[in-house]
Amino acid sequence: MRRPGIYFTFIFLITCSCSRPLVQVFENYKINSKGLDSLSSYFQLIKPDSIDLWIRFNKEKTFDILLWDKRKNKTENQIFDKYGSFSKYDNLITDSLAIKVLDYIAIDTNQLDYIKTYLNKVNCNSIGYKCEFWDVKNGGGFIEIGFPTDDFYGLTYLILESIKDSVFLINVKTKCNYKVINSKYLLRYSGPAWGSDCFPDKK
Repeated sequence: MRRPGIYFTFIFLITCSCSRPLVQVFENYKINSKGLDSLSSYFQLIKPDSIDLWIRFNKEKTFDILLWDKRKNKTENQIFDKYGSFSKYDNLITDSLAIKVLDYIAIDTNQLDYIKTYLNKVNCNSIGYKCEFWDVKNGGGFIEIGFPTDDFYGLTYLILESIKDSVFLINVKTKCNYKVINSKYLLRYSGPAWGSDCFPDKK
């Protein structure tokens, strides 16, 4: 009979742990908006073409990297599998495969260090690029910058490649996993595998 109580206690603790970052993420934008703009502009210049990319820096001086080949003609090689994807976690900068992957996407160690340093300045820990939204029509491409939370959920700034009109923003507001910061910035909530992807106040 204790199981329901334990379950609800667990959910309550998760909900409470979510509340602080959900406030901090907006405060962080107000303080570091110019830094986020500068970082996204820099990443836009060095990101590979036709490849979705995500990099997260860990506390253990390692980094995670995910790639998705968005080209129509995908070729299986040492980097990508037959589905056009690649993922490797807890890489050291000296790992041979990490070096090979960074060389493939033409990002060198100096650029990687610059990205890590700039992410620290804006209190974030990951950056990526998506060629297009999968769940928002006419979204286009965007840079994503991850705000650190616990492992139960994620908060990500999305910096759109173009300024969006009111129709687009109204459509985004109807979705429970997005909030609109302004016509170029969105905030996305990602829940755990066993939970909801909706913001707690939009469920």
